[in-house]
Amino acid sequence: MDQNLPNLQVQDRKRYKRWSPTEEQVALLKALFVHGIRNPNREQAHEISEKLRVYGEVREFSVQHWFQNYGYRYRQKRRKRSTTTISYSPIPLLLDDLLRTLPPVPDRVTLDLFPIPPVPDKAEVPPVFGFPVKPPSVELTLRLPSADE
Repeated sequence: MDQNLPNLQVQDRKRYKRWSPTEEQVALLKALFVHGIRNPNREQAHEISEKLRVYGEVREFSVQHWFQNYGYRYRQKRRKRSTTTISYSPIPLLLDDLLRTLPPVPDRVTLDLFPIPPVPDKAEVPPVFGFPVKPPSVELTLRLPSADE
C-alpha cells in the first residue's frame, strides 16, 4: 500500500516515541492535579508542557493524556475505597460498647469566675427633667414647601 505513495510522503511522517515522565515531572503534574487542574484546555496544557520541559522532553498531547489517565485512576481508587468502606466493620459495634460502658457526662456547670450582682427586673429611672419630655418625631412628610415658609 505504501508503494503507491510517493517517497516524500512516507519520509515526512514523524514517529513519536512513548513519553515516560521523569520523577520531577510526575511530582509537578500531581501537584497541579491536587490543586484543581483536572482537565486542562490547550492553553493550559501548552503552559504546563513549557514548564515541564525544564525536566525533560514533553508534548502538550502527553500532558493532556496524563491528566485524563491520572484522573481516571484517581476516580477508580476513590470508588474502590468507597465500596470497601460499605462492608461491615466492627468499629461501630466497638463504639457502641464503649459508649455504654462510659459513665454519663454531668451537665455543664458555669463557673463564677467573674461574679455579677443580680440586676433588678424593673428599674425605675428617675426623670432627669422636671417636665415631661416628648421624643423627637420620626414621621416623614412628602409635602412640597409652601410659599408661607
